Amino acid sequence: MNPAVRKGLAVVGVALLLLFPLAWLHSLVSERTALREQAIAAVARGWGGRQLLSGPLLAIPVTTTYGLLYLLVTSDDYALLAGALGLFAVLAVAMVVTREIDWYYEETSD
Repeated sequence: MNPAVRKGLAVVGVALLLLFPLAWLHSLVSERTALREQAIAAVARGWGGRQLLSGPLLAIPVTTTYGLLYLLVTSDDYALLAGALGLFAVLAVAMVVTREIDWYYEETSD
């Protein structure tokens, strides 16, 4: 048999042998993709309510935060102003919320 034909048959044989693991991996990936989609659907059904970032005295809807971030990212002209005003508002709220806390209180044992 011609060596070129023998090499060609060897290449075809190796290619056919590699199709089996490829088919196995394809079925594995499709199974994992289906399981991932089922998990996403289950989480979306269970946790699909309104999302809030809340603290003891403060509740901020996440949409407000994302709205400010969207404004900062899309606005070239007013990004610095919007960022400064947003930071000022957050700092003002933090100061109002924590104004009654005695930061230097030391408990004495008598």
